[in-house]
Parts: sequence; C-alpha cells; structure tokens
Amino acid sequence: MIPELSVQQGSVSASEPESLEPVLAAVRETIGLDFSGYRTATVRRRVRNRMLRVGAGSIAEYLDLVRTSTDEALRLAAAITIKVSRFYRNRSVFDRFRHDLLPALAMDRPRLAIWVAGCGCGEEAYTYAMLLEESGIQGTVVATDIDVFALAAAERAEYPIVSIAELPSDLAAKFLTPLGDNRVAVTADVRD
Repeated sequence: MIPELSVQQGSVSASEPESLEPVLAAVRETIGLDFSGYRTATVRRRVRNRMLRVGAGSIAEYLDLVRTSTDEALRLAAAITIKVSRFYRNRSVFDRFRHDLLPALAMDRPRLAIWVAGCGCGEEAYTYAMLLEESGIQGTVVATDIDVFALAAAERAEYPIVSIAELPSDLAAKFLTPLGDNRVAVTADVRD
C-alpha cells in the first residue's frame, strides 16, 4: 500500500495508507493510458505535484477531480511522462544517420517514412525532417506522443535557443528562424 497523500500547511505529507491505483484507474478510464507499470515512487511524486498545483487536500479529493476532469487526467499524464529532448540529440547517432544511413536507405527506396514514437515536443522529429530536406530525399516524418500538450508544443515549433546547442550550425542557419527572446522557430518547409 502507498501512503495517502494529503496537503498540510502547503505541503504534501504521507498519512494513512491508500493506494494510488484508483487514480491510475481513473486515468485509464478517462483517457485510456495505463501507468500501472510505472515506478511507484515516480507516480507518487508526480501525483503529489499535481495535487499541490490544483490545491487538492487529499488523494480522495484529487481522485474526484481526475474522474470528473478530462483536462486534469491529461495534465497528470503529461506530468507522469518524461519529455527530455533537443535538436540533434546524441550527435554521433545523428551524424551517422545523416552521412551514412540516410543515403544508403534512399538508394533502395524512392521515398522514406520515419516514425518518431514518443516525440515529446518535436525536436528529434524536426531534426529528421531537416535531414530529409537537406538531402533532397523525398520522405515523411510521423511524430507521435501520448502527451497532447507536448504535441501542441511540437505543432507550434518554437523552441528555446538552448535546445539547438548540438544542432550543426549549417542546419540551424538553414532551417531555423530567430524569434528574439532567445527562441527559434522551425521553418515552414520543415514543419510541413
């Protein structure tokens, strides 16, 4: 059993034992995502953070909110999932893809399809799209994620400048537009 999470004087503390399973079951019912296989400590911490954010005083109160608010179920799912990414993340892998694998794959196919599962906010998917565009190889990049808020951010295609630290400067110059305020936007050709 997991201790009940209750808010006392602005912080969440453990009190009587109660399982988080009803909250996870409500998320499954409401939005169809199953987090029962996630680490209990991670889920507990993320539920605690959502409870503080929405002002829920107990797990029972938060459960009622998740059951009645699809938006809160989606926000909890977004809090539970991890979205750590940047453009050209893991440079050696992208360099190999750019210089060796992409040309080799294109020799056997008139058109490539690349799927980025768990795309987060889209940085890696847009990196693949940049590489296709740069090479002149016809293709499509499909990017999916269970977090609707991350997908909305990917559709906006605007990022903090720190997310492009690993992106080669030639790709950044060709496929990103400075926005000011230390942000960049992906060009329309790449977004399309």
